[in-house]
Amino acid sequence: LTGNVEVLCDRCLEKFSTDISTTQTIFVKVGETPGEIEDDVLIIARGDHEIEVGQYLYEFIMLALPCQKVHPDDSDGHSTCNPEMLKQLDAHSTKEPEREEKIDPRWDALKGIIEKNE
Repeated sequence: LTGNVEVLCDRCLEKFSTDISTTQTIFVKVGETPGEIEDDVLIIARGDHEIEVGQYLYEFIMLALPCQKVHPDDSDGHSTCNPEMLKQLDAHSTKEPEREEKIDPRWDALKGIIEKNE
């Protein structure tokens, strides 16, 4: 399955097109009771002449999409997201103060023992 899907950017909420490509397999068996016995195995009745694949295609497309959908960077490595939205995000983001790493004195003692034994 290869194609182009229009999605919303997780960063700036604007639509953009992204390419997808995936290979999936569905096994279809003829049996007495139609239904799904596993995720990729579908049983159809002997008299059935059609298979509804819409739900499978939807699931395959959703699985092929990246977890984080953001506009791709341009050739210079800059974001192609909406610059106004990026300004708003920067204005409302909280900056974490730099923290000093406090090491538990017990770990320091263990580190000293290890260094002695080397």
